[in-house]
Amino acid sequence: MTYRLDDKVEWQNGRTASYRHVGTVVCVVPAGAMPYEVAWGDVPDGVRLVYDTAVPRNHESYIVYDERTKRLYWPRVGGLRQVEKWKIN
Repeated sequence: MTYRLDDKVEWQNGRTASYRHVGTVVCVVPAGAMPYEVAWGDVPDGVRLVYDTAVPRNHESYIVYDERTKRLYWPRVGGLRQVEKWKIN
C-alpha cells in the first residue's frame, strides 16, 4: 500500500511488540534514499528521527511523526496500517 502526506498510520515497535505507535506521514522517502537526505524544512526543537538501519530501502518509504513520543520514525512499510482514510470534500 502507498501512503500520502498527512495520512494517519499505526505500527508496532519491533522491540516491544505490545507498544503501538500512531502517527502522521510527514515525508515520503524515495527508493534508494535515506531519511536525512530528504529533509523537508525545520524540525521542531526536541524532535529527533528514530530509525534502525543505515541502509537505504529499495522501495518508497515514509517518515512518520508520533505526536505522543514527539519523535519522527522511519518504520518498515510492511508494518504500517492506515487508521483514518483521507476524505475528499
